Amino acid sequence: MKRICTVLLALSVVACSPRAAENGADTDSRQMSSTNDRATVQLAIDSALAGYRDGLLKGDTAKMSNVYTTDAMVLFPNAPLARGRSAINQLNAGLLAAFTVTAASFKTTDLIVTGDYAIETGMYELTMRPKTGSPIADVGKYVSIWQKQSDGSWKMVRDISNSDKAAM
Repeated sequence: MKRICTVLLALSVVACSPRAAENGADTDSRQMSSTNDRATVQLAIDSALAGYRDGLLKGDTAKMSNVYTTDAMVLFPNAPLARGRSAINQLNAGLLAAFTVTAASFKTTDLIVTGDYAIETGMYELTMRPKTGSPIADVGKYVSIWQKQSDGSWKMVRDISNSDKAAM
C-alpha cells in the first residue's frame, strides 16, 4: 500500500504539467518582462503540454519526457530526484507500469515570464486506475519552470507538485 501511495504521488507530479493545454490560463497571470509576450509563451507551453497529456493518456513515456530539457529535474513527493530526461523517462515508465491514467485536467493559475524563463503555477485533477483495484482520483497543485530553447520552443527545466489529499 505504501508503494502505491508513493507511485500515486509521483504520478501526480509528472502529470501536473499539462494543465494549461486543456483548460487555459487564469486571467490573474502576470508578466515581469517584455522580452517574451506572455500570451505567446502560454501558447507555446500549451502546445508542449498537449503532447505531454497525449503521451500520459496513451502511456507513451517518450512523448511525456519530451516536454523536459535533457537536464531537467522532476521532484516528486516520497521519491528520489529524477535528474535528466533519461531518469524522468524511467520514472514515468515505472509509474505507468503501475497505473493507467484515464482522465487528466490541468489549469494554469499564474504565469510569470521573465526573459527566457517562465514560472508556471497551477492545479491538476487526475483519475488513475491501478493495474488491480479501483480508480483513484487526485487533486493538487504544481510549479513548473520553463526555459526558452534555441529553436524557440519552451521546455521544462524544473517540475514539482504535490497532492491536496492527506498522506496515507
